Amino acid sequence: MEELNKIKELFNDFIKEADKFVSEQRIKQVIQVKQVSEKIIYWGETAEEKINWHKAKAWCEKQGGRLPTLEELEKAYEDKVSGFDYEGFYWTSTPYYDGAYYVKFSDGYSYGGVDTYFVYSVRCVYDK
Repeated sequence: MEELNKIKELFNDFIKEADKFVSEQRIKQVIQVKQVSEKIIYWGETAEEKINWHKAKAWCEKQGGRLPTLEELEKAYEDKVSGFDYEGFYWTSTPYYDGAYYVKFSDGYSYGGVDTYFVYSVRCVYDK
């Protein structure tokens, strides 16, 4: 039983270090929100494949994050946050009729897309 407790303790230490490593890999960005206040967000990695909006939302939740708002993604474009494919399109959490907005990173323009028809890149946001 004592050996099992040691293994459990080692495993828990490993998980803490892994979480610390992952959080250090995120890119911090301070953004102005509606010209009133600042908030800090952290950008995680981009999903390996392009997916529809429903899968994108679920993927970010599985990663412990969320899809960025339209405002956050447009600000990432303006600030030239590293890690984005500047030829790609990225989903947001901002609703658009029967889908959501996405941002084209080659020019920073936003568009509305039907969530089940289009597949785009996904990059999650973390609030801490």
